[in-house]
Amino acid sequence: MDGTRDIDLGTSEVEFGPSARNLVPAALRGKVWLALAGLVIALLAGQLWREHRQSGPERDAALVIEAYTAAWNAHDLDGVRAALAPGATFAEAESLEHPLLTATGDQIDTVLDAMFDAGVALETTGRITVVGVGPVRATVPQRLRYRVNGLDVVEDGVSLVSLVVAGGHMKIAQHTWWRPQNPRYPSMRWVVDSSTP
Repeated sequence: MDGTRDIDLGTSEVEFGPSARNLVPAALRGKVWLALAGLVIALLAGQLWREHRQSGPERDAALVIEAYTAAWNAHDLDGVRAALAPGATFAEAESLEHPLLTATGDQIDTVLDAMFDAGVALETTGRITVVGVGPVRATVPQRLRYRVNGLDVVEDGVSLVSLVVAGGHMKIAQHTWWRPQNPRYPSMRWVVDSSTP
């Protein structure tokens, strides 16, 4: 004996190389895809539940408000007009009894043209709440962003919307953009005033 021993490693095979390295990431990838699929199914189920939970007028009102908001963001005057009932009004108010701005008819076009020129973006920040059957009333927390006189403005407020059926379709009869008292920024009236000679 020379002081050395043979060590028996047994017959189990240990695999080295690319296939061994891919074993763990492949299992992890499978878990990630499974989790993503579960998330997508949950989101779709939630949307389906929301749509079926709402009554016809609630669902119709929410769809009109979503289309109206999208038209504001696309700076699409025709799209906004398509969501409005004949004789519709738009107002901006810090006090609901004394609006800072009220527009109807062609005046709405003037307000929207000024807002679109100011790069307005309208973001829904909360749930659309709908009540009533005729007229239907809705509230939706929203955020307005625009630029006026070199100032980037962000207004957090609530859109108060009245909807009626006109021509067989639900339309917006009144939209009041209501800001809380003591806002941090000036009123959108600055945009309209700065664009009017």
